[in-house]
Amino acid sequence: MDIVVNQSSKFSDTYGCERPCCGVDLALFQLFSLFSSDFGYRSLKTYEEMKIPEKWYLQLKEIRKAIAEMKKAFESKIILLSNFCVLNQDLEAALPFCHLELIESGVSGAYLLKEEEEIPQFVIKPMDEGMFAINNPKGRAEFRLDRGMRDSVPPYKTAETDYMAYLLATEIGIGEVTPETTMALLNLEGFFDISFGAKGEQLKELIEFGGAPDLQKLCSVQRFVPGALPLFELLHKFQREGLSDKEIAEKFDQENFERLNLFLWLIFETDGHFGNFLAVPKDEGKWSLVKIDNSLSFPKKNTEFRNSLKYLENSNERLSSKAKEMIKNIPIDKIVEHLTLLNMDYAIPAFIERVSVLRWHAGQEGVTIKQINEIIY
Repeated sequence: MDIVVNQSSKFSDTYGCERPCCGVDLALFQLFSLFSSDFGYRSLKTYEEMKIPEKWYLQLKEIRKAIAEMKKAFESKIILLSNFCVLNQDLEAALPFCHLELIESGVSGAYLLKEEEEIPQFVIKPMDEGMFAINNPKGRAEFRLDRGMRDSVPPYKTAETDYMAYLLATEIGIGEVTPETTMALLNLEGFFDISFGAKGEQLKELIEFGGAPDLQKLCSVQRFVPGALPLFELLHKFQREGLSDKEIAEKFDQENFERLNLFLWLIFETDGHFGNFLAVPKDEGKWSLVKIDNSLSFPKKNTEFRNSLKYLENSNERLSSKAKEMIKNIPIDKIVEHLTLLNMDYAIPAFIERVSVLRWHAGQEGVTIKQINEIIY
């Protein structure tokens, strides 16, 4: 039986734009029961009524094989992290007493690991549940290994990229601008697999020809930041209070703001919207900022940079001599070594290029944070 696709159905993407559903994508969503009213999809046929094309079985099998090879490539590195990384040890100690909860916002599969008292401890992101990844739990799965959210950021690399961003921050002495992050191989109840919508004979065929689910997943793990507010919520609060742009700027720690921008320039953030920043209260009514979700950074080419912090008045401040010194002393060799160990060699030329550009512009007298944000784009 052919799958009938309503080409006129629409959904809102991450940025609120409407666009037609792709026929092939919608068929996949129907096939694996990944519909959600939150994303605007309409189920035109039940799972049992559909005939599964053989090519989808073969593609699924190849993708499962590729994911298994990606995990195997990191097994030895994960063992080292388990033995020497405090975050990995804390995670291992917490697992018997915690449960997963899918984070409803966003388009990827990300989870809170909570204690019995519902207190979040960690944020966990499996690399095979990202946007367009095969096991995406929010209706955004595709049967391809080459489709990512950004043309220059390879798919199925979220775990390595999140971890690499934290390593860079610690190497240049600004580890406080992003949560402590690591990588782990985890098999947890609550993870999603694309086969979960099937049953009966179709489930049997799916496993026989497409491969069995594997819920051991390569994940990035970030320590949860307690007491923080999403930056966009804090900015709305300030606006409701009638604060001017200058008064809002005074609410933020300028040194932290500058260091965070430096971090975004170096990782070349392509997803720096206000929803991916947290605001943490400090003394005397000040706030510091933290960048979360760094998985769309370290591209192959320096394109699609996005940093919404440039719209804040703080960006008009001149780059400090302290920040210029940090830029001058960026340990390029050490960061390249980390990229190589994480199988991210594709990101090295672009990283070296932007450090060179950043150093030149940072050397200009009176350059502002906003000017560098515009230049690096």
